[in-house]
This record gives sequence, structure tokens and C-alpha cells, in this order.
Amino acid sequence: MQGLRSIPLEQRGWFLIFFFLTAVLLVFSALSFTSALFRYEIGAWSFLGCLSIIADLLLVVSCILALVCRVHFGLGLKQFREFYTSFRFTH
Repeated sequence: MQGLRSIPLEQRGWFLIFFFLTAVLLVFSALSFTSALFRYEIGAWSFLGCLSIIADLLLVVSCILALVCRVHFGLGLKQFREFYTSFRFTH
């Protein structure tokens, strides 16, 4: 929820919290692959393997997209949203 609010409104503090939590989840996910038992379960249960790999890929993609959005902070999205909402309510 923090990511959905902090990126369009360009709230840097909330974004840092969101990105920190995402990075922590990514590290814990990567550490789970170091366990021999987890790797055995992924090999034995193809459904678990498929779900865990898809979840990890989505987590990596969301991390990358969050960084891309952070790089574009200050380029006018906040001003555009304010203009659009004021324009939408006047017409």
C-alpha cells in the first residue's frame, strides 16, 4: 500500500520505507534458496517450485520498477496529477 501512495505523490520518505521492505523480502527470498531442504522441496513439488519462482520474479520486477519510478521523481508527475484533478473537477 505504501508503494501505491508514495510513488504517484512523490513522497520520498514513504518510498524509502517501501523500498527497504521490498529489499528485505528479496534478501530473505534469496536466502531460502541456500537451504538444501527448500531446494529439495522445489524439485519434488513442481507446483511449489513454480509458485516460488514466479513470486521471486515478480518481487525482482517490482524492485526494478520502483527504482525506475524513484529515478523519475521530480519530473512533473505530481504537478500533472494536481493539474489533472483540478481540471477534471472544474469541467
